[in-house]
Amino acid sequence: MLKKEKENIIQNLVNDMSRSVIIITTDYRGLSAKEMVQLRQKLREAGVQYKVAKNTLTRFAADRAGKQQLELY
Repeated sequence: MLKKEKENIIQNLVNDMSRSVIIITTDYRGLSAKEMVQLRQKLREAGVQYKVAKNTLTRFAADRAGKQQLELY
């Protein structure tokens, strides 16, 4: 991934995090592809935005958005 692409992803995450009241991180391990699709469908139905991003990029975005308390494992 190019540096410019990473910066765009970080900026998009910063924008989303800045507008968010609640941010929940998840780990996809342990879910089958079918279960992941079902989870995404239920979240979409509930009006919840679900994003997948690398932990490192998410950490950078959290710092810039003032959400340093966001913990990633």
